[in-house]
Amino acid sequence: MPEETTKDEYVSFFKTLAYDWEDYIGVKHFSVEGQLQFNAILFVPNRAPLLLESMKKSNIKLYVRRMFIMDNCEELIPEYLGFVRGVVDSDDLPLNISHDEMLQQNKNILQVIRDSLVQKCFEMFYEIAERKQDYIQFYQAFSRKLELGIHEDNRYRAKLADLLRYHSTMSDEELASLKGYATRAKDVQKVRARSQYRTRLLIKEKGPQYQSMVAHAAVDKYGWKKIVAATKEGLKLDDKTEKEKQKKVAKKKSFESLCKMIKDTLPGKKTMEINPDNDIMEELRKIVEADKNVESMKKELVLLLFETALLSSGFSLDEPKQFTSRIHRMLKLRLMAYKDSDIDSEYEDC
Repeated sequence: MPEETTKDEYVSFFKTLAYDWEDYIGVKHFSVEGQLQFNAILFVPNRAPLLLESMKKSNIKLYVRRMFIMDNCEELIPEYLGFVRGVVDSDDLPLNISHDEMLQQNKNILQVIRDSLVQKCFEMFYEIAERKQDYIQFYQAFSRKLELGIHEDNRYRAKLADLLRYHSTMSDEELASLKGYATRAKDVQKVRARSQYRTRLLIKEKGPQYQSMVAHAAVDKYGWKKIVAATKEGLKLDDKTEKEKQKKVAKKKSFESLCKMIKDTLPGKKTMEINPDNDIMEELRKIVEADKNVESMKKELVLLLFETALLSSGFSLDEPKQFTSRIHRMLKLRLMAYKDSDIDSEYEDC
């Protein structure tokens, strides 16, 4: 029984069960009595395996009246909780039939056990969340599995949402929960960002008091607050002054020529989002509008920026040799510009 088991005994049992040399980060030991009777013990490992995505769908061992039945019983736990290690010992499942027959003929019993295990998993996760450093370690190891659950499990989406953590403009270093985000947010602050770039843009437009968060899992609501993606096309934040709106319209108009060139230059239906407040984009706008510059150079710069953005986002290039050639041509042009200037004095100013 849980009250009779020492910490050392739990650690020893976990290491034997999981073939792990490290301690666990969470444990839940419980019994269920009533229409069904079973005992169970669940553990959260201290770390994820090297290849998290190759993890088994279930790490729950099934026993019936203390007799081993099977490893990795997938009927007892959803796949996104496959990192949880544990043992279930049931008094209600039959012993005198094959494994397949038992699973087919006792679906209701297995579903009840599954529901109890999932509930206890969340209780265990919430207990870990109360210990700040432990939860940071837990989240770094298994956040991708929790995010998978957001997509796959509608029933427990709200509980999973409480466990998610995000970088927020209100907490640059620490991860913030949706609960903390919703508490701090004003009505106009119903925004999540899917990229660091968009977050920085929101801060610049709205000031440091405007909160946004960098999210990877699709969470559309939290309690009564609606959450919208800052990267969604046509996002409108109607809290600008009339002067700010006029300034934005004027800036947008000044970039029409550059946007048209980008659209005409990029191959296929590819698109590139630009930041009009960026110094490079402002200089490129001036180059595009200047008639004296040759069209080929303008297009070369646009392609170079697009390919650099792809690389920065983690994508690969279809034609890396062309990218290299563009870099070399830009370096050559820059060196030619230095040819008649005082290079040493320029470097002294750097």
